[in-house]
Amino acid sequence: MGLFRSTYFIRLLAFSLILGVGPVLFLGIASYAVSSQAIQSQVNTANLQVLRQMQNSIEQIFELTDSTAIQFIDSSLVTDALQTNVTPNDFRMTSELSSGLTHIQATDLFREVSFYNLKYGWQLADSGRLTRSSNGFAEDEVVQTIKQSLAGSAWTHDSANIYLAKKRPINTPEPAGMIVVKIPLSQLSAFISKSHTGVHAIMDQSGKLITSGDPETGAWLESTFPSLVSGMNQGEGLIPYSIDGKKMTILYSKSDYNRWTYLTVISVSEITKQSRAIGWLTFWIGLALVLAAFAFSVFGSRKMYSPIRALYSTVSESLLPENGKMNELSVIGDRVQTMIVTQRQMELDLKKSHFQLRDLFAIKLFQGEYKAKDIEDRMEYLRMERIIHPYHVLVLQIDTLEGTGYEHHDFELLMYGVGNITFELFPPERTLIPVLLGSSQVTLISGASSDLEELKREVYELSAKLQEAIEHFLRMKVSIGVSSPYSELKDASKAYKEGLEALEYRIQLGGKAILFFEDVKPDRVRLEYPKQAETELLEAIRKLNAEEARHQLRLIVQQVISEVVMPEAYRLSLLRLFLELMDMIRENGLYEQMNLPDQQVLLSQLFSLPSAADMDNWFYGVLVEPAIGLLQEHMRDQYSTISGKVVHMIETELENDLTLEMCADRLGLNADYVGRVFRKEMGITFTEYLLGFRLQVAKKWLTETDMKIAEIAERLRYNSSASFIRYFRKMEGVTPGQFRQQLGKEE
Repeated sequence: MGLFRSTYFIRLLAFSLILGVGPVLFLGIASYAVSSQAIQSQVNTANLQVLRQMQNSIEQIFELTDSTAIQFIDSSLVTDALQTNVTPNDFRMTSELSSGLTHIQATDLFREVSFYNLKYGWQLADSGRLTRSSNGFAEDEVVQTIKQSLAGSAWTHDSANIYLAKKRPINTPEPAGMIVVKIPLSQLSAFISKSHTGVHAIMDQSGKLITSGDPETGAWLESTFPSLVSGMNQGEGLIPYSIDGKKMTILYSKSDYNRWTYLTVISVSEITKQSRAIGWLTFWIGLALVLAAFAFSVFGSRKMYSPIRALYSTVSESLLPENGKMNELSVIGDRVQTMIVTQRQMELDLKKSHFQLRDLFAIKLFQGEYKAKDIEDRMEYLRMERIIHPYHVLVLQIDTLEGTGYEHHDFELLMYGVGNITFELFPPERTLIPVLLGSSQVTLISGASSDLEELKREVYELSAKLQEAIEHFLRMKVSIGVSSPYSELKDASKAYKEGLEALEYRIQLGGKAILFFEDVKPDRVRLEYPKQAETELLEAIRKLNAEEARHQLRLIVQQVISEVVMPEAYRLSLLRLFLELMDMIRENGLYEQMNLPDQQVLLSQLFSLPSAADMDNWFYGVLVEPAIGLLQEHMRDQYSTISGKVVHMIETELENDLTLEMCADRLGLNADYVGRVFRKEMGITFTEYLLGFRLQVAKKWLTETDMKIAEIAERLRYNSSASFIRYFRKMEGVTPGQFRQQLGKEE
């Protein structure tokens, strides 16, 4: 098979080329981009420095001229000249003024300096020439423009000159005089043309062109400047721009002196000349490296392909036709995948068989089908951990599927989920795999030591966690019966039976029970009467809670019926319930009002009923419901009487630790019931009324007696003087002492 006919070889070669050529291309492109960026940044920085130097040179001269002009216009000579109508005969003053104007320096620039007396309408140039105007120099646009400015000093320009004007006095549109320094724009060409890296230009504060090194560029800048201003957010910087596809860089520097903007326009193509040379050098070096990488890739790929080719030849003999069109790795992968699948299937079959054998072992162990000598041999064969410490057998059963959303046909699936949860929670090294026997899941767990108390505690905690997890994940309740501790596995079947027997006692405890056989096994056979449920039933009747009474009655009947086998046994329990209800009816004076027949007739009706549901309905319809109705009528009459008695107790026993429970006990009623009646009748709770009455008594004693605050707090049964003071201040806004002082002042 030729190398270049091999799909894998071509891919290997391509991968090698990518590894060899890719970094070279990336390095070349990156180096060119970085160098171009660096060169462009350096050129921009250098040009910005040149622009800054040009600006500094021009503004240095402007500032020097400005400074000497200020000195001159503030001199006493100018003050005198402003008050004088000079004539050609005033030789001395004109001579001194001409000399002063001559000394206003503007180094390297040709300038003309003139003094204007606007009050008397005469002008004197630095050459000594005196000119007069009868209309206040209305024909001089520069003078008129500067007069209208409120600033005392201004820079302006026209198409040929730059003007610096200083008024006297300042900040007035009608100055008495001014000096004007005229600088020809042609004299700035020396500064504008010093740099050959771009075209320089100067714009005034209103965006008008002052001067530029190239008229065409200057005109373009003047038309474009308004759109450039938005990008000039800093004192200096650069703005990229494009003109007809030609990329430009505009450097700018704003003047703080006169708000002019100095600009340099540079062509990007001029900047990148050096980087293009570097790019060609990088290209030739990269090409040489690419060719070298290609040669190395071909050689290396052949070496790496040779083992694959040998392996391919081995596995493809029985799989490929003679044309050999399949990919080598596909052929090898298919063959290896087939082997792996076969191996995994065998492992799964073995593992499944192993678990099935373990389940079978556990089932037979709990059913007592193994002899003692065979148990250890089977455990060793199945590679199971030896049980060396005492153990318990846990028998788990679902309490009920009613209200869970599950049906009977979901039982096996639910028990499978229970088994998985058990497997996750119980320590695997000390637990025999849970198995399903009938309707129960059976699990054997041994202790970590021989301490039976520690084992019992651990089993209880694990059982509780298991119940919580099952209720959380499967939304159902389970009960667990736990056997006595055993040390020999031959007793596992006995332990299993004890767990089942322990579960039979969950009827007494309700659902979600954990029952240890040694705790629940009876010493003698006895009938358990649901006394607690009976108490709650009677309490519900007294509280007029019909729903709770119906619920407790149903529990009693179901428990009594399900707990016994012989009819005589449950009849005794039902008779006891009947007598308790009749006693309650007589104690509350309801017997005559209910118009009940003789007790023998009632019992005959009860014991003739065929089912537990009928008995439940009979008790409720004949005794419970009528009793609740009559008690409701009695309670409505007793409300006002109860509240009055409680108020009387509070007012007469104020200095005692009186509580709602004490009042209820004296009335023979439930404390919660008395509290509800009191709040309904009085509009406030018992505690609020008690605290309010104590506060009124405290205010009375503070007003009418000299009792100490501590004595008042003690007699009114406050915990301490501090607590009495805090409560008094909270309710009245002042302390007891301040309250007594205020009363004294008022008196």
